[in-house]
Amino acid sequence: MPLTRISKSTWYLLTVIYVSMFAMMVASMGYAQHVANESARNWCATIGTLDDAYQQQPPASALGQKLARDIHNLRARLHCKGSW
Repeated sequence: MPLTRISKSTWYLLTVIYVSMFAMMVASMGYAQHVANESARNWCATIGTLDDAYQQQPPASALGQKLARDIHNLRARLHCKGSW
C-alpha cells in the first residue's frame, strides 16, 4: 500500500491536537501539585499542634515517644513552619 501525502490542513489539525494535549497535561500536573500543597498546608495546623504538645510534655511510654518522633518527622517532611 503506497504512502499518501498528508495535506497541510491535516498537519495543522494534528499539531493543534498535540499542543492541546500537552497543555492539558501541564495544567493537570499543576493542579495536582496545587491540591497536594493545599492538603499538606491544611494538615500542618494539626500536626504542628501535636508536635508542640509532645515537645512541651514528652510522653513517658515507648509507644508515646515513637508517636512523638513520627509526628515530628512528619512535620519536617511536610515543611510545616513554626508554631501555630
